[in-house]
Amino acid sequence: MISTPHAMLQLLKDVDDPDFGIQLDTNHLIMQHIDPEWTIYMLGGKRIFNVHCKDSDAVSRNNIPAGCGITDYPAVIQALKNVGYDGNLSVELEFTDNPRRYNKQAMDHLKLCLAGEY
Repeated sequence: MISTPHAMLQLLKDVDDPDFGIQLDTNHLIMQHIDPEWTIYMLGGKRIFNVHCKDSDAVSRNNIPAGCGITDYPAVIQALKNVGYDGNLSVELEFTDNPRRYNKQAMDHLKLCLAGEY
């Protein structure tokens, strides 16, 4: 519901509760032309509670498997590691005719990125 990193930071400041955090959605950031890596460094690893991993081509498709769009998931994962994030990476796909196939495709890509093999 909060669309920019600056608004996220302000909300975190306003709530001022360590049990309140951000669910980072890589696709939503890309569709707004906001760099997910930059956002991760702005927020830090302690305030990001979950990361939704879905991708976008930034033109017409904004709900495709991680690794099939323009999001640089190796860089996103490295940024998460650099800020000490130890939460979940959630594969999220909506509105697809073959969810099993595309969820597996996204998960396989993220596993390769996590292992440093992509």
